[in-house]
Amino acid sequence: EIEALCQMDSASKRLAEEINEQYRLSGRGFHRLLRVARTIADLDQSDSVLKPHLAEAISFRLLQGSG
Repeated sequence: EIEALCQMDSASKRLAEEINEQYRLSGRGFHRLLRVARTIADLDQSDSVLKPHLAEAISFRLLQGSG
């Protein structure tokens, strides 16, 4: 369901796959990342999740892990 709500262009899908591989996210962690990216896109009033939204979502995850 979350993937249906997180419409992405091909560049964003590629970035999401790269993030998933680089950080070795679990399925649950990857869906959490997509949910955060979707929320950021909503706040940006965007119909789809774009690369900047994914980048911001992963930066939040990295900050959370360092604390």
